[in-house]
Amino acid sequence: MYFYDKTDYINLINIYEDSKLCFGVISIDNYAEVIQTISEERRAQVTPSIGKLLRNWISPSNGVVVNHDRDKYLIIFEKKYLQLFIDDKFNILEDAKKIDFGNKTPITLSGGIIVSDETLNEKYNSAFNLLDVALGRGGDQIVLKTDNKYDFFGGLTVEVEKTTKVKTRVVSQALKEFIETSKNVIIMGHRQSDVDCVGAGLGLYKLSTALGKQANILLDNSGDSLKKLLNKLEQDAKYKDVFINKNQAMSFITPETLLIVVDTHKKDFVEAPELLEETENIVIIDHHRRSTDMIENSILSFQEV
Repeated sequence: MYFYDKTDYINLINIYEDSKLCFGVISIDNYAEVIQTISEERRAQVTPSIGKLLRNWISPSNGVVVNHDRDKYLIIFEKKYLQLFIDDKFNILEDAKKIDFGNKTPITLSGGIIVSDETLNEKYNSAFNLLDVALGRGGDQIVLKTDNKYDFFGGLTVEVEKTTKVKTRVVSQALKEFIETSKNVIIMGHRQSDVDCVGAGLGLYKLSTALGKQANILLDNSGDSLKKLLNKLEQDAKYKDVFINKNQAMSFITPETLLIVVDTHKKDFVEAPELLEETENIVIIDHHRRSTDMIENSILSFQEV
C-alpha cells in the first residue's frame, strides 16, 4: 500500500480555480423612462450614482467597475468571491430600486455574469449574451452562467407588456445562446397540433439545425387540418425522421437538452407534460395571453400577443 501527499497539488488547483476572472455587464433597464420623469438638473446624477452603488457592492471582492455606456457597466472580480454575491442573492438589484431622484418608477438593473475558461474577449461577448437573456426574461435580474449551467437571481418586478423590436432582438440572441450551448433540441407544441403549431416547430427546427444541433419535433397527435401538410413533408427527404413520438422524445431528452415549447404556455396543454420534468432548460414561444396555468420553470419566455 502506498500513500501520496497531494496537498500542494490540490492547493494549487484551488488557487487556480479561485483566481479565475468572473466577467459581467450590468445595465439600467429603464434608463430612458427614468430620465424622462426626473428634473433636468438631476439627470446627470443617474449614471454616476448607479456606478457608485456598484463599486460599493463589489468592493468586498476588490473587483473593478467600469462605465461602458450611459446605462451599462462592466464588472470584473475573482471567482473566489462569487459565493458572497450568491449568498446575498445579488442584493444590488433591490438596492438600486431605493435610489430616488424623484423618478416615478423605481430603477431596475439587469446583468449577465460569466464564469468560464474562455478568453477575456469571449467572456466579454458571453456576458452581453447573458444580459440579452436577462432582458428577454423581463429584466430586473442577474443571469449567472457557470459550466453551461444557468442560475437566475431577481426578476421580481412585473414586466409591462409591450411590443418592441428591441425585445424581439434580445430574445432571439438569448435563444441562439441557449441552442448553441445545448446538447440537442426537442420542440414540443400543444395537444392536437394545428398548422401554426407545426409551422412554428419547423421554423425552430431549421434554426436549430442551422446552428449545428440535432433537433426533433414531438408530434404524437394532430388535427385533421395537418394531414395535407404532413403528407407533403413526408415526401421531402429534408424532413425525414424530424417528427418523433412521446417515447422517442423521452429517450432523447437529457439534462443538457433544450426543450422549446411553441404555441402554448400551459403546462397541462403541452403534448407531453412529463417532458417538462426531465430538463431545466425550457424555452416558451407563444402568442396567447398569459394564463394562470403557465409553465413556471422556463429559462426564457417570449409571449407576444
